[in-house]
Amino acid sequence: MLFFITNRKACGELKLLLKTREAALAGVDYILLRENDLEDDDYKNLAVSMLQMLSQTKTELVICHRDVIADELGLKKHNRFHERTQVSFTVSTHNEIEVNALNEQLFFYSPVFETTCKEGVKAKGIDHIKNSNVIALGGVSIENSEKLPVNHVAVMSEWLSSDALYDLVKAYKKNGY
Repeated sequence: MLFFITNRKACGELKLLLKTREAALAGVDYILLRENDLEDDDYKNLAVSMLQMLSQTKTELVICHRDVIADELGLKKHNRFHERTQVSFTVSTHNEIEVNALNEQLFFYSPVFETTCKEGVKAKGIDHIKNSNVIALGGVSIENSEKLPVNHVAVMSEWLSSDALYDLVKAYKKNGY
């Protein structure tokens, strides 16, 4: 599975919406609407706009840390490990203790590689994770995704800066994501 994570500050809200449409048409599986700095009303409005961009595609929108909005819109939820509910589709984890506490739930593990988004944070790698539900996040790119022993990856910076988004999605799909 291929997840794209939003960050409108990296490209602007209008460009984010256009990129969302292009990514959905190319076949990305999920787009996680992060945007933690937005107030709930603005977040919900952006979610509705994102849903319009995803119409008539198979790409699903996942709501990040806003269970009430996810419930209102009938969407999947993403939460931090310590804030998760039984209905969270995915959760964020940052250490092996959290990973070991999860059963069959999909979870993000980061940062796998060094990343400019979290400067100074040491990459954790992923070789010690033996769980098929891990979603590798943090510094993931098409070039280093081939090195990952996982079935799921999440990308933020690369998709938001790509001028050839359709080709990027197709390359990830060719790599098995």
